[in-house]
Amino acid sequence: MVTNEPDRNTGTMKRVSLVTTVRNDAENCRVLLGSLVHLSRQPDEVIVVDGGSTDGTQDVIRAACAHDPRIKMIEAPGVNIGRGRNIGIEKATGEVIVSTDTGCRLDPAWLAEIVKPFEDGRRADFVAGVYRIEPRTLLERVIGTA
Repeated sequence: MVTNEPDRNTGTMKRVSLVTTVRNDAENCRVLLGSLVHLSRQPDEVIVVDGGSTDGTQDVIRAACAHDPRIKMIEAPGVNIGRGRNIGIEKATGEVIVSTDTGCRLDPAWLAEIVKPFEDGRRADFVAGVYRIEPRTLLERVIGTA
């Protein structure tokens, strides 16, 4: 069972909000939301801002919401990625806000490592991670190589 334990150094746990945006990307949204269960550190809430999907993406999100009450969908038809992130951040209740993109499969340690500087007594304003490309098409392989 995964639990969010207080940090050994400070004993503080920060409330963490994960924000992502999506539009017409049902399969990749399923990948991202599915990878949440494998995280060693769980977010306290997950906010998915949908920019007006018409391909079944909202059905994927609604199913995830029904399965996990931490997941919330905000419908914002017509917004771009930046505005969608801002909307999600405005609605987030966490002390720490993390953001990722649909299509990402989160490494089990990703969230724990991202929030560590906020919980272990260091003073951090911003933390960034890295990602590994998992190309499926020739174009994606070329872009990933570049």
